[in-house]
Amino acid sequence: EMAAIRFETGLGSLAYNHSKTKQVCKKAGAKVLAYFDAKYAQSLSKTQEIDEALSSMGIADPGWSGAVGKSARLVREVLTKGSVNEQVAHIETFVKDILALDVMENDSSWRDYARTAGYDLDQLEQGYRNVAFTGDRYLLFDTSEDSPTGMQWHTRAKVEDVRKKTKKPDRFHPSTVKAPPVVAPKVPETVEDSVDSPKLELAPKPVPKKKKEEVKGGDDSITTRNLDRIEQSGPLGLGIELGTHEKAFQQRSTKDPKKLAWVEGARVFALNELDSWVYAQRQLSLPLVAGTSSTAARIMQSFRFLGVGPADDARLAAIAAMLVGRHHSL
Repeated sequence: EMAAIRFETGLGSLAYNHSKTKQVCKKAGAKVLAYFDAKYAQSLSKTQEIDEALSSMGIADPGWSGAVGKSARLVREVLTKGSVNEQVAHIETFVKDILALDVMENDSSWRDYARTAGYDLDQLEQGYRNVAFTGDRYLLFDTSEDSPTGMQWHTRAKVEDVRKKTKKPDRFHPSTVKAPPVVAPKVPETVEDSVDSPKLELAPKPVPKKKKEEVKGGDDSITTRNLDRIEQSGPLGLGIELGTHEKAFQQRSTKDPKKLAWVEGARVFALNELDSWVYAQRQLSLPLVAGTSSTAARIMQSFRFLGVGPADDARLAAIAAMLVGRHHSL
């Protein structure tokens, strides 16, 4: 787990600060504004309508990653020169709450707006067929053959399904194994290597509070003794500050921000591994569609719809948003 945390924090820091990540987010933000310019080009109150649209896609929850509030001015600034975290949050919101709803209305005008803004119409047409058939705007994102189907996005496999396939329950299945009580083992100072016993990694010795090192992204400072302090090292916990507007929004919020549920991705992954539904999905050879996976897919597909690329750069932005902005495992 410690090695996974070090890897993901290092990867997250690299992706978040990479120049290609910032470039692709800036391009996508410009494409969002271009869509509104095309949509309200003939309106007599163009500026007002664009402001209302920007305000509607603003995120008002101070506990949400990348939120800056419902101010049209702030949302516009975020799309043009915000942090990676702020930009990805609002780009995803635009596609999910603005573009998808326009597509659902089955008005051919959205094609003209998207074409003028330089979007990938082929991808949008595939998503449109899913939305038109089901009425579920989230299926706008389900456009590739290897992506999870709409049902799998919201359905977990059942243990009974696994047993029908395997004919008998697996003795190692979480539902058949009684978890032993959690007891901190006493680890000797040294462990003799032998053929019969595996090599053990010694637990770190307790360190006085004043000597505990700070948590920094991409180094070896994260240990079991300060893992619980990661959230206290800043909302991102990776040595990366919140975006300027996001930080200001949290500070001026009239209510106490909700406790951010961001934790190290490796810990989330480890907990998911213990969940029986993850085991069941793997036994059925189904795509593993935990919440983090579908979110990463939406981020990637949002950039694809907007015609922004290359795909590797969009993936960098998704990695940065997931590992740094939301502290999820990939």
